[in-house]
Amino acid sequence: MATRLFALDGVQVAEVDAEAGGGRTVWVVTADPGAAACPGCGTVSARVKEHVTTRPADLRHGQDPIAVRWVKRRWECREPSCPRQTFTESVAAVPPRCRVTARLRGHAAALVADGGRTVAQAARECGLSWPVVHTAFAGHADPVLEQPPALVAHLGIDEHRRGRPRWRIDEDSGEYVLLADRRPTCFFDSSGDQGLLGQVEGRTADDAAYWLAQAAASWRDAVQVVAIDMCSIYASAVRRMLPAARLARALMARIGTAEQELGEISGRRHGRLRFGSFPTALATFVPAALARFQRHHADVSLTVIDDHLQHLLPRLDAGELDLAIIYEHQTLPEVSSRQYDRVHLLDDTFRAVLPRGHRLARSGHDVSLAELADQTWVGGGPASTWFRIVRHTCRAAGFDPRVALTTDDNVAVQAFAAAGLGVAVIPGLAVAHALPQVEVRSIRGLAPVRRIWAARPRDPFCPPAARAMIDTLQLMAKQTAAPRGPERPG
Repeated sequence: MATRLFALDGVQVAEVDAEAGGGRTVWVVTADPGAAACPGCGTVSARVKEHVTTRPADLRHGQDPIAVRWVKRRWECREPSCPRQTFTESVAAVPPRCRVTARLRGHAAALVADGGRTVAQAARECGLSWPVVHTAFAGHADPVLEQPPALVAHLGIDEHRRGRPRWRIDEDSGEYVLLADRRPTCFFDSSGDQGLLGQVEGRTADDAAYWLAQAAASWRDAVQVVAIDMCSIYASAVRRMLPAARLARALMARIGTAEQELGEISGRRHGRLRFGSFPTALATFVPAALARFQRHHADVSLTVIDDHLQHLLPRLDAGELDLAIIYEHQTLPEVSSRQYDRVHLLDDTFRAVLPRGHRLARSGHDVSLAELADQTWVGGGPASTWFRIVRHTCRAAGFDPRVALTTDDNVAVQAFAAAGLGVAVIPGLAVAHALPQVEVRSIRGLAPVRRIWAARPRDPFCPPAARAMIDTLQLMAKQTAAPRGPERPG
C-alpha cells in the first residue's frame, strides 16, 4: 500500500519514519529487475559489490516535507569484454547521476511554464537551485518551441528587460562601461491564446526582422495587424518582413492626425506641425525658414526633429511627422519608392574637401573625381547613403573610392581632411560653413548630386501649417547657394 501511495516508478517503499520535527523519511529499494542490467553491455549482473544510500529530492506529499532515502546496490559486471567493472542501479524516475526525481523536475518546469512563477520562485517552492529549475524548464519548453506556431492575425512586438544591466569600471577613465543590457525583443499573439511566441536577443530592427524571417511565408502572410509602441525601431522590420500588415501604431497616429486636422478646420484647436530634417539642411537654410515661419504663424505649435534620412522615412510612414526634408538619388530606391506628396526644394551638388597644402588645392582650380582616384578618402561607411551616392558617381568615373577613415559626421570629415588624413567629397550644404583649415573645390565633370524635397504623407488635405512651411522652405532654399554639377540627380 505504501508503495502505491508513494507512486515512484521502479522503487518499492521499505519503511517510513516519522521525524520528531515534522515530515517523514521514506526508505525505498529498487523494484525494477532491469536495474541489474549493465548499462555498458546489457548483461544482467548477479553479484552485488556493495550497497549505497542516495538522497534524491522529491515532491512534497501533503503538508509535510518528504526525505527520500534510496538504498541501492552497486553491481559488478562479469562480462570480460565490457569496459565497465561496476555500476549502480538507476530507474527512469531517477536517472543516473541525478539527485532530483523526474517528477519533481517536471513539477518545477510546469510551475514556470504554466503556473506563472519565475524560475527563482519555482526554485524556492521546490527546494531546488536556480540552474536545476532553469534546465528543467528549458527541457519542458524546447519541444514546444520546436513546433511551428499557429497562424497569428494580430501580432504584438515589444522589448522586455530580463535582469539588471551589467557594468564595469574602465581602469583608464574611471567611468562605468556597459557590458550587457539584457533587453530581448518579444513577440506575442495579441488576439489568440498562444501568448509569448518567441523572443530574440537585442532590440534593433534587424533583430526583429531576423526572428520574423525564420517564420514560414504562410505564417507571415497571415499577420494582419502588428501592434508596437510609438518608437519607430520595429516599424521598419514590420514593413520589411510583413509588408501586407497594418501597423496599429500608425493607425493610432493617423487617427490623432485626423482629430488634429478636424480641430484646426473647426477652429477648436491651434495648428500643429511636427517637422523633421536631416542635419546638413538643419545647419543651413532650415533655421531661417523656421524663424520666418514662427514670425508669421506664432499660434502654430512647432516641433522640430533632427534625424538622419533612414530614420526620418519610418517616422513619416508612421504618421509621427507632418512634414520632413528628405533627399533622393538613384542609388536610394527605398526613398523613391515611397508614396509621399513631395515639393522640390533644391539640388545639392557634392564638393571636394582638400587639406590645405594639398597639390590639388594649391592649383586653385576645380578638381575632377579622376584626380582623386589614387587618394585616401574620408567619408561614411559602406552601408551609408553617402557611400552609395559617391561610389555610384566614382564608378562612372572609372574607380572605387578607397575610404580609410569612416564617419557620418561631416564636421569630423572636414577635421580629418584638415589634419591631412585624406580627401573627401561631401554635399555642398555640408561645406556651407567649412572649417578654415580645409580647401573646398567644385568638382569638374561628373559630380554626385542629391535632390532635396519637402515630403509629407500622401493625403488630399494639406493642413495650413504644412502648406505655409513648404512655401517658406521653398523661399529659403532659393536663397541658398547650392553649386550645381553636370550629373543630373537620380
